[in-house]
Amino acid sequence: MKIKQKILLVVLPVVVVSILAISSIALNNFFVSTKNEIIDKLKLTGENTVDKISRVMFERVADIKFLSGSNLLSDPDINLIQKVNFLRSAERAYKSYASMSLYDKDGIKIGDTRSLYVGLNESQKPFFTHAIRGEIYYDKTPVLSESLSQYVIHFSAPLYT
Repeated sequence: MKIKQKILLVVLPVVVVSILAISSIALNNFFVSTKNEIIDKLKLTGENTVDKISRVMFERVADIKFLSGSNLLSDPDINLIQKVNFLRSAERAYKSYASMSLYDKDGIKIGDTRSLYVGLNESQKPFFTHAIRGEIYYDKTPVLSESLSQYVIHFSAPLYT
């Protein structure tokens, strides 16, 4: 009986250690493969999101180029109310804009599709300073709009008469 106990005392720890080692290796492989799978899915999701944002930004820049080249907005014989109504129609058609505004050459807001802060001087804002230099502008990151109390991306372009 003593030999059986000695064999059991020798074999049992070897079996337990073997089972623990194999379990540890299997568990580590499971965690590593799960982690890699999650990372791959997150990378793909991130790439798809960036691609979608890029396409949406490209579309909005195209909208601004189209609107800034519009004969209606640059025609001095068409009154401000008609221009704002045209922008309201564009806003409803595109469904991507929280508000559209018109500014005079001094940076004063003269028209807005939501009638927000008309008369406000925004001549120091980047969207105005770029547009007054003849450039198409858009914010690189969303900014908090004071008039809308939400984050927006400003797009702007000059209107020539």
